Parts: sequence; structure tokens; C-alpha cells
Amino acid sequence: MPAWASKVFNIPLVCVLGGFDTVNIPKWKHGLFESSWRAPIGRYVYKNADLLLPVSKSLIESENSFTYQVRSKFGVKQELKNVELSRIESLPTGYDVGFWETDRSERDNVITTVAFINSEKRVWIKGIDLFINLAGKYPEYKFQIVGVADHFLPKIKSLFRIPMNLLLIAPKSEYELKEIYQHSKIYMQLSRLEGFPNVLCEAILAGCVPVGSAVFGIEEIISNERLLVEKPDIEDIAKAMEYAIALHEQEGQKPIQSFVQSEFSIEKRERRLIQLLNNLGSSNKQA
Repeated sequence: MPAWASKVFNIPLVCVLGGFDTVNIPKWKHGLFESSWRAPIGRYVYKNADLLLPVSKSLIESENSFTYQVRSKFGVKQELKNVELSRIESLPTGYDVGFWETDRSERDNVITTVAFINSEKRVWIKGIDLFINLAGKYPEYKFQIVGVADHFLPKIKSLFRIPMNLLLIAPKSEYELKEIYQHSKIYMQLSRLEGFPNVLCEAILAGCVPVGSAVFGIEEIISNERLLVEKPDIEDIAKAMEYAIALHEQEGQKPIQSFVQSEFSIEKRERRLIQLLNNLGSSNKQA
């Protein structure tokens, strides 16, 4: 209805796109374009929008071998044939750098991942199975999954053998998350699907060294290739984690932290969004 109304009343339409809005994953019935009723509505809205703002350039078009273990293409360009690229510009999410930033240097041997886990589909999407398997290989470290829904706790325990060094923690507020990040050395984002993960940026700003899957917006955020994993292979993930631990001891997280501070601040997003809207308004008046 908003897309139709924008045409009737000649009001510019802008759509911000996240990960779900640009993919089609039949195996898990996930993504806007997987649904038989959402897909045609989505295509109508996108084709009639004056501006599409995916939160990552990878959501326009990208490919990876982590999601399916074979190199596969993803993105709105795959789902909207002949879409005019002039109507699409990536605009990353912005973060309150001052809130998340910390100078805490002494940290526990803790490796953390954060995701709302309430179904088997979410376990697969967020790579929680990989994280659990990794924890079993490193009993000298404490691993924690933050965001496991209370009702799903018995299910995840029935699906996996949970090692003694792995904590399953309920969802937390941003203030509680900040405290968790500040006590963690490593933050892991092993998602098979992802748009532009807020928790990854938050953890980096709070001083964690990141390890992530080489998919979607994660590759834009983590600027060190040795911290990215190309395939969902435990041995490869373990190598990246060991490198991250060594990097933390050398304060190697600081360049990554500085990169996120400069590139993904909320102020930078605000300035660019206002500029884009002003440009759109000017073009509409001229038309």
C-alpha cells in the first residue's frame, strides 16, 4: 500500500533492505523471495521504489562458499532482473561509538557469539552448530552463546552435546551486552546468512577481536582476511581463532576497531542519508 500510494501522490519511496529482504533459501524457507506471497509484493515495492538502500553492498550482489559449501550468488540483483543499479546504494548501519567504546585491556579467556536463537533454522543461519563444535575442541577457553530463548533451551541441549566450557545465556539488554563484550577476548560471527550484523560491530567497538564467516556484510566489517573463514570447516575456524587470540595479545584489534569507528559511526550514516534524501527531493522537484 505505501508503494502504491507513493505513485498516486507522487511522494518518493525509499526502502532500507536487510539480509532477509534480499535472499531466497528454500532449504529453510527463509528470505523474502522464498515466500510465494511475499516475493511478488517485494518485487512490486522494490521496482516502484525511487531508492533502495541495502545495509551492505554485498546485498546488491555477492557470492560465497560458506552458506552452501559451494560458491553461490546472492543479492537483490539476482531476484530483480534488469533492476537499475542507479536506484541502489548501500548505506551501512551506524553505531554510537561512544557508548560501545572501551579501553579495557585485561580480559578473560572468553569467546562470545550473540544471536537470538529460538529455532533450528536460527541455529543454522547463525552458525551456532559450528560454534558449539568448536567449543568442544578448546576446553581451556570459556565459550558463550548469548541470546538463547528460554523455551528453546531444552531443544538445543537435545540437538547437541553441550561441552562443559560452553554457557548458554538468555537474551540481554545492550547495557548487559556491553559488559559481556568488555570481558571477552574474541567475538565470533559464524553466520551462514547475514545482512550487516550489529552485534559484530558492537563487539569490535568494545575491544573484541572478531572472527567471522566470509559472507555478506561480515566481509565489509572485518578488514583482516586472516580473521575471515571461507567455508564452514572447524579446522579453518580454529586457525582463525588462534590467530585472533595471538592478535589480541599484540593489541592487534586496534586497527580493526579504528576502522569500524571511522566507517560505521551513526554520524556518518546520518550525513549520507540526509544527502541522499536531499538529492532525491531535488530530482523529484525537477521532474
